[in-house]
Amino acid sequence: MGDESPTNQAVNRSRPSVLRPMIVGVAGAVLIAVLLSGFYRRQMPAGVGPMFLNPAVRDATTRPTTVTVSLRFGTFNMASGVGADGKLDLRRTANTLFSCDVVGLNEVASGWSGNDQPTLVAALLNGMDPLLSRRRVGWFAPSEIRWWHPHFGNGLLTTVPIEQPLWLPMPSTQERGRRNIVWAIVPMGDERVNLLVTHIDRQADQLAQLKVMRELFARAAAPAVLMGDFNVGLDNAELQAILALPGVVHSGTGYRGAGDPTRSEHLFVKGLVVVNAGTVDLGASDHPLVWADLALPKPPEPPSK
Repeated sequence: MGDESPTNQAVNRSRPSVLRPMIVGVAGAVLIAVLLSGFYRRQMPAGVGPMFLNPAVRDATTRPTTVTVSLRFGTFNMASGVGADGKLDLRRTANTLFSCDVVGLNEVASGWSGNDQPTLVAALLNGMDPLLSRRRVGWFAPSEIRWWHPHFGNGLLTTVPIEQPLWLPMPSTQERGRRNIVWAIVPMGDERVNLLVTHIDRQADQLAQLKVMRELFARAAAPAVLMGDFNVGLDNAELQAILALPGVVHSGTGYRGAGDPTRSEHLFVKGLVVVNAGTVDLGASDHPLVWADLALPKPPEPPSK
């Protein structure tokens, strides 16, 4: 009576063969879901950096001091370090940026280990300057999360102290168009320059992002600098509206890719003097570095007696 019938034994033997495909199917579905969750680009929420980015010291709590009254600002879409020849070479990126004091970086990547590209480029530049006469600090401002870590965004590279860097998300409805805007303070002499850096999308969110950029720059007290890859030419209505703001000037140098009239880097300034401007193209990206030497305006001469 205690023995199973031949029929029950056959049923029991068939159960593993029935359950095995079900288990494999469920495990496969879970794995696909996990991979898709990592592959999908998600918006990075607003964030703040250290209180101070001070190349002179390693302690981020030390308030920097400076008497600098002129600096070279640059904007560079570094294409994640991939040059016009399709090769990844951060040393070429470093060589391109060597002459700049403050650089706003676009299309910046960060790896699993947390070694973001601004930090890596800063280390390369410091290695080129063994006396560290101009020590650099890099800072990553991620705009998207992918593969479960901050993956892509903007950044800063500086040889001078920068205070209170932060990033704010931009309107981003497109999965491949996650964007932010970086805001930081650059001390110059007795002034504090508001620095805004961004990379504007080419897709459906472009107009909304341009409007946010314009509104933030309008609110920023002079002296202020707005720079980045805006993906539009200077004839764009939003850029013309920026130029119409009181005291705003364009650096006079920009860039449009050959055969691509929408791609363009710009540098807008208010409350500062554009001393000189130009570009550098060493093949480190499909974009050149666009730079401008900016200075505080000279104080007015005292009235003669």
